[in-house]
Amino acid sequence: MIATLLFGFAAFAQNETPPKTTPADEAVESATEEAAESATDGAVESATDEVSEVERQPESGADPGEDLAPKTSESIAEPSPHIQEIVVTGEAGGLLVKDDTISAIGFDPGVLQVEGIRDIRDLSNFTPSLEIKSAFAASNPTIYIRGVGLDDFNANAASAVAIYQDGVYMQSPAGQLFQFYDVEGVEVLRGPQGTLYRNASAGAILLRSNKPEEEFAGSVTSTYGNYELWEVKGFVNGPIVPDYLSGRLSGTWNIRDGITKNRCAAQADVPISEILTVRRPCNQTNALNTKRFIDPHLDDRTNDIDNWAARGQLLLDLPMGQIQNEWLLNVHGGQNRSRAYQYQHTGLSQSGRDRSNYIDIDGGDPFAGDYNIDGPENIDLWGINLRGAWLFGSGHDYELVSLTAYEWHDLFRRENTDGGARFLLETTYADTAWQLSEQLELRGPIRESKYGDGDWTLGVYYLKDELDVVNFFDKQGSADLLQEYTQEMWNFAAYGQMEYRLQPGCEPVSCDFTLLAGLRYNWEYKSFETVVIETPTAGQVRETLMGEDDALWDDWSGEISLAWNYSDDSNLYIKYSRGWKGGHFNGGAVSIFDIITGVDPEIVDSYEAGLRSHWFDQRLTLNLTGFYYDYLDLQVFVVEQTELGYPIPKLTNASDALVYGVELDLQGEPIDGLYLTLSAAWVESEYEEFVVSFSDRIRLPDPPVIIIPRRFDYSGNTLIASPNFSATGSIEYDIPLPGQVAGRGLGTLTPRFSFSWKDDMLYDPCGGRGIRCNFAPGFFGQDDYWIFNGALTWTSEDEMFTVTGWVHNFMDEHYKTQSLDRSRGIGVILDAYADPRTYGITATLAF
Repeated sequence: MIATLLFGFAAFAQNETPPKTTPADEAVESATEEAAESATDGAVESATDEVSEVERQPESGADPGEDLAPKTSESIAEPSPHIQEIVVTGEAGGLLVKDDTISAIGFDPGVLQVEGIRDIRDLSNFTPSLEIKSAFAASNPTIYIRGVGLDDFNANAASAVAIYQDGVYMQSPAGQLFQFYDVEGVEVLRGPQGTLYRNASAGAILLRSNKPEEEFAGSVTSTYGNYELWEVKGFVNGPIVPDYLSGRLSGTWNIRDGITKNRCAAQADVPISEILTVRRPCNQTNALNTKRFIDPHLDDRTNDIDNWAARGQLLLDLPMGQIQNEWLLNVHGGQNRSRAYQYQHTGLSQSGRDRSNYIDIDGGDPFAGDYNIDGPENIDLWGINLRGAWLFGSGHDYELVSLTAYEWHDLFRRENTDGGARFLLETTYADTAWQLSEQLELRGPIRESKYGDGDWTLGVYYLKDELDVVNFFDKQGSADLLQEYTQEMWNFAAYGQMEYRLQPGCEPVSCDFTLLAGLRYNWEYKSFETVVIETPTAGQVRETLMGEDDALWDDWSGEISLAWNYSDDSNLYIKYSRGWKGGHFNGGAVSIFDIITGVDPEIVDSYEAGLRSHWFDQRLTLNLTGFYYDYLDLQVFVVEQTELGYPIPKLTNASDALVYGVELDLQGEPIDGLYLTLSAAWVESEYEEFVVSFSDRIRLPDPPVIIIPRRFDYSGNTLIASPNFSATGSIEYDIPLPGQVAGRGLGTLTPRFSFSWKDDMLYDPCGGRGIRCNFAPGFFGQDDYWIFNGALTWTSEDEMFTVTGWVHNFMDEHYKTQSLDRSRGIGVILDAYADPRTYGITATLAF
């Protein structure tokens, strides 16, 4: 009601009624036809690129600040980049497939820049129903959509939220954060995506890079902020062989001092003879009575940023008579040299001390601590993919797309697992992985008849992945633990999708309907081998455990929806989706009885209904979605702590789980230049049947050791990272500056304000009481919190210069992104916190 009054008043107050905008569907169809006809001109651009340009402004190749350019009265006839309805399932194999029955939120380059969204982890604060947790510097994000996801940070874990970068599925979590620069757009698809995407039982996040263009262009963006933040990113684009070959080179470089003070660094230059009198906590005597002093190279700040990434692309157009042919080569890579993340330490004794008698003395300061080691998180990665597209047939109605990709990474991380100043537990994680994938799609039309017309898509997909892992747990006073495992995985899928538009021509009420149906067959095979060695401090081998296993899983997934298009740009729809995610192997390393444990595939049946609507000549977009999930064998992450205190992360199945809720997305331009967004979500979730068993090792005189399983019932508890309510919003206003200097206008000033609110959320399946349910309710979780951001942008009249001053989290809200239970063995709770208030200035030069 408020929105209706606001927009109705705004429309009445206008001196001149703005021209009517082109409906989104008509624009898409027009662009597709133009792309097909462009072959005769030698302008070899696929319908995919043409559709993408119409649906998402600014055009690819525009500088990041271009989105904030002033809007003229004539430009209102085009859909505003701020008011964009995401009506695509994304790029499956690079092919853009239209679907207006998906609950999605999109981000254009301007919003990504002004909000400081550096990677997918930052999207959580701007997308209701999306939670992304991270306890690492530059890898292994854990992602939840509508309360469903995977908290597992094992190297062989595959999220229930599929991450696609330029159409390539990213299997490894170590490489999912490095391609967030020079992007055309990012979409978050909420809900199971059962036809076009792999392992997308909770949803998908799609990232699309800007592609090479014929015109020479480029931009350089530089940022300076507090904590000595320096960021430089840019691109250069242009023709190499006119009309045939063009290229684009882009990259980013980021450094920042740490946000957390390390008090142990003050001892770096103190003689060993004096170190005990300066501060005792920063050293420890081990079981062999030898001293372990702090690293003399410690910096006084930790949790820093130090990474770079680059991408080179070549676009080749090869006219072949009546066939339109295009090849796009993408080579990319990156490196992280940030230090491993340092946690906040809470000891569990009455005085707040851990098992080494250390206590954090700062009174709960989330950005200070005592850390005796500050190990690296080194990541090296590179990848290459080749996309070929052929348009053929009469009027170029058919399109064949091939996408071949290879990705590789190497990771080494040394973690201060006890989160404190004394040697209790240190962990080294190292893994190397590569993946090879191929996707082939064919798309064509369904012959038009008096009943309507449509399109179909057929595709096949292949993925081969190989992973080698070495994890070493070094515990004071106990046996060390070395865990090695290798996993090989083969995945194959065949799928088809059909969209048919029924147009009987009823009057005066529209009888236009759209039927969309898709089906995917999934086949996945994994082989897993592991070796676990326990050694006491003296170094001799104590116990060696070995195991191997393999499994084959196969099942179908898909969707069917029916939309009533009651006007040119609005519809009501109902939808059924079935999501599927393959099985998993854990390297348990607890005892000979469960050295390897298997996890069944998870299956979700999703029922959804929604409204997609435009009002007031497309000045207002209102989307409403209701959903209901019924999960079978939901995969849930837990950390089993051994008797010696080693945290062994693993997956287990919850037999049944239930999720339902409502989402609202609102975008509007009530008056020229004023842009408003509001998104909100209500989600209810519950484990209906979830019982897990952990093993306790008990030492007795005879027999010397027995294993006793203990059962814990999580049934009835709320799902992890599933707040009941969440909301985000923004307001932005373009103010053309009056006057001229040297015959030039003064440009446009754009203030922007945004907010995010999250309700209480829990970080374990026992209602925040810890994995073994031995803490107070909500102890492992985060209370509700608000985040406010502000920015002021100046854009020159010719849009070549953009300067933005920004403040993120300007109320300096301190909130946790993860809580880890290390109570057994070392008596510690670890918390990871999001960044405090940051501010700075960003300047862009486009040419």
